[in-house]
Amino acid sequence: MFRLAFRNLLRQKVRNLITLASIVFGVAALVIAGGFVEDVFTQLRDATIKSRLGYLQVFKAGYFEFGRRDPYAYLITDPERLSKQFRKIPAVTDVLHRINISGLINNGKTDRAIAIEGVEPDKEKALSSFLSVIDGRALTDADETGIMIGEGVASALNLKPGDYITLIAGTTSGGMN
Repeated sequence: MFRLAFRNLLRQKVRNLITLASIVFGVAALVIAGGFVEDVFTQLRDATIKSRLGYLQVFKAGYFEFGRRDPYAYLITDPERLSKQFRKIPAVTDVLHRINISGLINNGKTDRAIAIEGVEPDKEKALSSFLSVIDGRALTDADETGIMIGEGVASALNLKPGDYITLIAGTTSGGMN
């Protein structure tokens, strides 16, 4: 039986080569496509982590449902204690604090509603290595009155580094500042 099959293989050389070539081409295409998809997911993961989100974010219960309306009610009450607990974990390299609030920005001519994110600049620079500063420079802890503005808001308000703006946001007691 094997002898008959082997003779048939030798008799149909061109057909067998075409079949073998299509199998090899198909397997190679699947391997390349699988690698491409895997690389896309790897780059997406790295871009997400290194574009200011980090590996893990901790919020107070209820923040996602109600925190946008009243962010100060959902502040973590003792962030330093929680940070110390996280730093005890061997795999944790750093813990960053941030706060997200809404506000208005004004350039003297027009207003825009914006999302404001308060961060620790020096630590943030290490985490957000995938962010690109288009004009100006990244903030440092020494920049007590400095801000970074996204490209869309800067373009809409025609802002350049060094321009003065008015930023209005709510205080913890509910007033505007």
